[in-house]
Amino acid sequence: MLRASKTLLAGLSAFSLLGILAPSASADFTVTGKFQYTDREFVFGQGFTGVEPKLPIRQAEVQVINNSTGAILATGDTDENGDISIFVAGSGTKNIVVRCFSRSEVFGSKNLRVTNSSSVVYSLASSVFSNWSQSSNLNIGTVTSGKLTSGGLQGNPFNMLDMMVSGIQYIKASGGTNPAQSMRMSWPGGSGSYASGTTAFMATDDGYDDIVQLHELGHVVHNVYSDSDSPGGGHSFSQSDQDPRLSLGEGWASFYAGAVRQHRGEFNPGFYMDCDGNGSTGSGTIQLRMRFEDGFPYGGSTGGEGDEGAVFCTLWDTVDTIATNDGNTTDDDPMDGSVTYAGKTGDAAMWSGFVGPVKSAANLTIRNIWDGWFLPTNHGALADITQVFTGWKMRFFPDSLEPNNTQAAAAPISPSSSYKGIYTLYSPQNPSGAPGDGDSDYYSFPLSNSAVFEVETRYPNSAGDAQTYVDPFIQIYRPNGTLFSQDDDSGTGRNGKLVNQVADVSGVWKVRVFTNHSYRKTGSYELRVEQVSGPPPSGGAPVITSVSQSSMDAVVIDGPGVVTVTGQNFSGTTSVKVDGIQLTSFPPQFSIPNDSTLIFIMPLVSHLGAIAVDITNATGTTGTTVDVVANSSPTVEMKSSDPGFLIQGLGLQLIVGSQVGDILVVEGSPELLSSSLPGIADFAIGNNFSSLFLLGAPAIPSTGYQELVIPMSGLPIGMKIHVQAAGLLLSDSYAFPTTMSNVQTGTVLF
Repeated sequence: MLRASKTLLAGLSAFSLLGILAPSASADFTVTGKFQYTDREFVFGQGFTGVEPKLPIRQAEVQVINNSTGAILATGDTDENGDISIFVAGSGTKNIVVRCFSRSEVFGSKNLRVTNSSSVVYSLASSVFSNWSQSSNLNIGTVTSGKLTSGGLQGNPFNMLDMMVSGIQYIKASGGTNPAQSMRMSWPGGSGSYASGTTAFMATDDGYDDIVQLHELGHVVHNVYSDSDSPGGGHSFSQSDQDPRLSLGEGWASFYAGAVRQHRGEFNPGFYMDCDGNGSTGSGTIQLRMRFEDGFPYGGSTGGEGDEGAVFCTLWDTVDTIATNDGNTTDDDPMDGSVTYAGKTGDAAMWSGFVGPVKSAANLTIRNIWDGWFLPTNHGALADITQVFTGWKMRFFPDSLEPNNTQAAAAPISPSSSYKGIYTLYSPQNPSGAPGDGDSDYYSFPLSNSAVFEVETRYPNSAGDAQTYVDPFIQIYRPNGTLFSQDDDSGTGRNGKLVNQVADVSGVWKVRVFTNHSYRKTGSYELRVEQVSGPPPSGGAPVITSVSQSSMDAVVIDGPGVVTVTGQNFSGTTSVKVDGIQLTSFPPQFSIPNDSTLIFIMPLVSHLGAIAVDITNATGTTGTTVDVVANSSPTVEMKSSDPGFLIQGLGLQLIVGSQVGDILVVEGSPELLSSSLPGIADFAIGNNFSSLFLLGAPAIPSTGYQELVIPMSGLPIGMKIHVQAAGLLLSDSYAFPTTMSNVQTGTVLF
C-alpha cells in the first residue's frame, strides 16, 4: 500500500509543471527482500531444545525510508513468507534504508502491534544503501531479527507479532471478523504475564513462550470479540473449586492458544507450557505444563466447572480431530472431526457461540459455552458433546430420576446413612439439551411421628473440593406440603445440612434440592437422608434398607444379573420398575420370598451409571439405585447358552459388552479348536480359521452393550455353536494384538 502526501502545485509556471510531468524527471523502482526472526524451538515436557530456527516475519508493516531526511518514501507489508515487494516512486539518488516494524495493519482499520513498556513499537532495519539510483530495483537480501535480552531473559517482538497474526487468522478461519479495536502486546514486563483490556502484558521471561503469549492474547480476544466476566485473581491447575467465572476465562484462553497452534499446523498443539526464558542458546526449565488431551500431569485431579484445566481440556475435545498433528491416528473423544455441526467445523461452531450467546451472558461460566452450542443455533451432536463434558466431570444433562421437579413427582428414596447416586441440577425443557438451569429435585421418604432424621448434600464422590460448581440449597416439606425447615451452607463447602430434625407427623415427607445462586445454576451432588432414631415407619410404602449387587456390569456372563433388596413392606408389592421398565411377575422378573426380601432380574438398561429402581405397594413408592458399569474387558453373553438350548427360529441372540467406544469383532464356529494370528488375535474357536465366521463388528455405545441377533436355519439338532469376540480397545487406540473375550457355547434344539 503506497502512502504519499499531497503536493501543492499552486504558483508553479506552466513550464515548471511540464518539467515535473516530463518522463525523464521520474524513475520508479521496486524494493524486494525478506525479513525473518530468530525463534526458539520448544517441546512439551522438555522446554526449549536449543534449536533456533529462522522464521518469516509475516504480515508486518515495512517502510522504505530516506535515511538522510527520515522521509517515508513508500509503505508495504511482508507476505506469509516474510517477503516484500514494494513499489517506490521517486527520482535521482537517495540513501535508502528499509525498516520492518512489529506492527501489522493488514486486518482492517485496527492494528496489531508489539511494543516495549513505553508503548514504542520495535523495528528491524536493513543496511543503508547509499546513493541508490531510483531507476534501479533494490533487493535488500534477507534481514534477520536476533534475540533480545532483558535481565538475562530472552524474547523477540517479532515472535510475539507472529502469534498475534496467527491468532487473528484463526479467528477469521473460524468465521470471525477483523478486530474492532487495535490489540497490543507489551514486552518486557515484570514477573508475571497478564492481560488488561486490549493489551497483553508479557512477563520478561515469556518473551519466547508462544503458548503463554497466545493465552494472554486469548484474554484480549475475549475482551474485544466477546465478554469476559472473570473476576481475576490467583488460579492454578488441579484446583477444582475456583470461581467458575475465573476458570472459564483462564480455561478459554488456554484452549484458544492450543486452537491457534493447531490452525498453524504445529506438531502436538494441544498443551499449555510456561518456560522460564533462561539460556543464551540452550534449553530453559519448565515452570508449568499440562496436556489438553488427558490432563497430564494433573489428569487424575482435574474435573468440574470450577477447574480451568477441565475447561480447556473439554473445549479442546470439541476442536481436535483425527487430523490433529499430534502423532496419533485416532482421536480419544467422540468429536473426532468426522462430522460437521450445523454445517460448521468444531472451531466455527465454538466461535459462533463465543460471539453470540456467550457474549451476551451475565456471570459467564462454561455453562454458557454449553448453552451456546445448542441455542440459538443447534449445532447438534448432543450425545457426543455430553460424553465429552461428562468425561471432565461436567454434568449438563438430566439425571436418571428426572422428571422429579415438583412435590407430586418426587422420586422415592429410603432413609439410610449412605449417600444416594450422583444427581444433577439440570433439566432442559428444550430437546436440544439446553438450557437446563432452574431445576429442582424432589425426593420422598417415609417417617413416623417423633422420628429424628438428617438431610445433607455433598460433592460427587465425596470430593475434597467441589469437582462441580453447584451450590445446593435444601428444603424439607411435611406430608401436607408445608415447609418444615431449610438450609443453604451448613454442610461441607457450599452444601446444605439439616440435623436433629424431629418429624411432627407420620407420612411421606419430601426434600427439595435446588440452587438460588446467581451463577452456580447447575451442577451435581449426592444426597443423604437418614433416620437416626425414633420409631420406624409402620405399614405404608416399602422401606429399603440395603441392596446386594448394588453395582454390576452392563453384560453379565450367564446372566441376567440378580439383585436382592432387603427392608420391609414388600409383601404387598404391586409394581417393580427398573430404569423405567415395568418388570413382570409372570414370566417371573421379580419375586418376594418374604415381607423383608424382594429379588429381581436386572434388565438391559438405557445408560450407564445409577439406574433407578422403584418398588410400589398400595400405600406408596420407594426408590433406590443400582450402579451399572461398562465391562472392563470384552464380554460375550449368549441367551439360552449351555445348559440351555438354542431355537433356530429365534436366531442366535447375543449381547456383547466392553468399555464405551471399543469395537468387538464377534466370530462364531462349530469347533472349539483355536485359531491364532500372532500379534493380531488368538481365538479359542475356529480350528485354525477353517470354520471361523464373522457374526458382526459392533462399536460399543454409551449403554455399554450391543445386542446382536444372527438368523439361523437348517442346522442339525445337537450342533454346538461357539462364540468369541476380539476387542479393539479405544483405550489402546485400537492397537493390536486384540483383547479376547470369554467363549459362550450353545446347543441347537430344533
